[in-house]
Amino acid sequence: MWIAALVAISSGNFAMAAPTILDFEDITAPATITAQYAPRGAIFQEAYLGTDPNAHSGTRVLRTVDPSAEIFNPVPLVIKFTSPQARVKLFASNPVATANGTLTAFDTNGAVVATEGPKPVAHDVFTTVFEVKVPIPTIARVELQVQDSAHQAIDDLEFEGEPPSPVPTEPPVVQIISPANGADLDVDTIDINGTVTGEGLLSPVTSTFAYKQPPESTAPPLNLVFDLTGSGTTRQFQLPGGFSGVPMGPITITAKAQNTGNLTGTATSTFNNLPAAIRDRFNADGGTAAFGAFRFGLVRGACKIAVYEQGAISANGGATFVIRGQILIKWLSLKGPFNSETGYFGCPLGEERDTEVIGGARVQDFERGRIYGSLLGTAPPHTAYVPIVFVEALNKRGGELVNGLPRADPSDSVGPSQTWLFQRFFRPDRTDQLLSTLEIRGTPATLWMERQGGNWFLSALEPSDADKALNKTTATLWESFPCSGNLGPCTVEDEPPFPPENISNAGAIFCGGSTYWPGHPGGPPEWVAIQSFEGDWVATPVFGAVISNFMADIDNVFTHEHTFGGCPYCPDTIGGATTPIGGLCPTCPSDYEFKVRPIGPQPGSFPRPSLFGKENLDYIKIEHEEYYAAAAHNFLGAPRTGDLVHLTGRWIIDCGHSSYKSELHPIFSYATMKTVVSETNSFTGLEEDLFGGIPATRVAIWVNGWYPGGETNEIQFDAFPPPRPSPDAVLHVVKPVDSAAGGYRAAEDVTMQFSLEPVGAPNHVHLKFSSPRRQNTITDAGEMKFESGRQYWGKWYLYWGQ
Repeated sequence: MWIAALVAISSGNFAMAAPTILDFEDITAPATITAQYAPRGAIFQEAYLGTDPNAHSGTRVLRTVDPSAEIFNPVPLVIKFTSPQARVKLFASNPVATANGTLTAFDTNGAVVATEGPKPVAHDVFTTVFEVKVPIPTIARVELQVQDSAHQAIDDLEFEGEPPSPVPTEPPVVQIISPANGADLDVDTIDINGTVTGEGLLSPVTSTFAYKQPPESTAPPLNLVFDLTGSGTTRQFQLPGGFSGVPMGPITITAKAQNTGNLTGTATSTFNNLPAAIRDRFNADGGTAAFGAFRFGLVRGACKIAVYEQGAISANGGATFVIRGQILIKWLSLKGPFNSETGYFGCPLGEERDTEVIGGARVQDFERGRIYGSLLGTAPPHTAYVPIVFVEALNKRGGELVNGLPRADPSDSVGPSQTWLFQRFFRPDRTDQLLSTLEIRGTPATLWMERQGGNWFLSALEPSDADKALNKTTATLWESFPCSGNLGPCTVEDEPPFPPENISNAGAIFCGGSTYWPGHPGGPPEWVAIQSFEGDWVATPVFGAVISNFMADIDNVFTHEHTFGGCPYCPDTIGGATTPIGGLCPTCPSDYEFKVRPIGPQPGSFPRPSLFGKENLDYIKIEHEEYYAAAAHNFLGAPRTGDLVHLTGRWIIDCGHSSYKSELHPIFSYATMKTVVSETNSFTGLEEDLFGGIPATRVAIWVNGWYPGGETNEIQFDAFPPPRPSPDAVLHVVKPVDSAAGGYRAAEDVTMQFSLEPVGAPNHVHLKFSSPRRQNTITDAGEMKFESGRQYWGKWYLYWGQ
């Protein structure tokens, strides 16, 4: 009886309210549920109210989150009560699949006071019942967690315990202390904190971080969540560690707090975050009147850019640069493969400037390339950009002054042509030149530079006025460099220094310090081969530009087979008078001569420092007897000023003169290269169109009887077409017939092989000529004799088509 009485007394210390049932039919769906049911005793943690045809009653159910939300970590459905409860019951469902679930009850201290489960939660139907009970109302919150789920749902929530606590009738008062409203800041991290005052305060405080973003951005304002700390009617909120990566420009923070009366209090703080250097440049250059309103900001490492309606200002360290006008518009439009990190073309590296090219444009350099505005050489003037991989290559080869300006933006053709990046350039002051081309092609990727103009070595490639009148211009010089990816970067080597070191002591090494004189005993031969191993027969290659061509003034008749007119008298070495030629004159012209300025590395010079000897510092002299070359010169054309030429020959020091210059004497082969659109018909004398007006490289090749041949003495070189006109252009090659019974044949005792290179994306022809070894006679005077029965002569044409 005493125990029964004690229980009766204890039970009388609290009053059990009638059970509360929430079927969620009284609020229109969809909705986010927090404190709407606080007057009835329940508070939810950002739950989602939706409709479901399989609801336990009615049509509305409560879910952890919106079903369309992508959440990959398990999240419980949390319910808090405004007063302690003794019993909680609900109907649960898991929309993904049947899985085990548990309902856990906690007291105000967070201790577990009751659980049910784990047990299977039915898939997509609300038939699974969970219920937790305690003897005395101590349940402050419950959590429903289905295994590996973030989308569990409930219906018909029922709870029983103490009556709901009274709810406030006034909203909470929110105050943002930091950042202060109206502040001008220059920070990357800010501390966000404040207070909330009122009755029945609920945690957390939510805030919206609103700032200007690029127009194409679809990202919503940033939302932050702060836990309320402290006790009583005034509590605090703060973001631990502060907020990093603060955007640029005006920023508004809006903080919201709720109470159990489902009332919301709000506070805002608006501040302006800009680097001091940008703010100072903005004011110095005219402020809002000059730049307009702030649009958005970009941060790239140490560089920050503030974009306004009429300009942009960057700051990197203490330096600031402004982007304006057409270049700004172009910069804003560039969001391609070169700028995936920031969405734009990177930070400016300097102010806008005039180009180096006369009649050019305005230009500005950026991290990811170069932007040109008002390109005057185009119709109408427009803007274009050059990616950094091309800018770096152009800078290594003379910059704008040599290579010109972009005709248009880069393009590509990633199909069979394997052209990953393609762009053409023009010189407004050189309309006679074909447009240059830069492109990255092939697998592995290779950067190709294709130009008619260039630095010192290309300045020699000026065609004659006669050639210009017939649309015959210099051939194209091609260079290639390896790339680590289809869009770069690429390794462009520095140009070799010019002139290189020459063989300054050539006279001492090869001529014994004296000079040749016919019949002088003990003296050197007139010509001494430089190559140390079988030098008289080594086919030494030379590649370069012909800078002059002429017939020799005088030649030694004792070391030449044939002489030509122009020497009617021999000088009298005694009295200065002249004597008519009687067959004894030793100084009549025989050789055709031209000078070549080498281009690029000259492998034939090894192990000597260069091809030059003593007094020839920037060219190598080429000589061969006109008598043996006359037919080839007539058919192919002799090497002339402005030609690009590949030669092989006997590399010698001329011991007949104290200048001790180096020469190729005689030559074994030449291949002259010129750009043509027409040719003169040898029968009619008329100029005839070749390939429908398409520029082509004509390669005129002569291999002759001075060539000794041999397995290790092949003649090899590359022939290139004009600059490629489009990323889809295909190489076309027209070649002569090598041999034909009873008709014309290009080759006699010479084997010719060729291949289109590189494989998969050809842009040039590699040619190789070989013959059986035969050693031409070398006289005591150093003359190499011509041997008949061996030659190749033919014209090749390379051009671009579809």
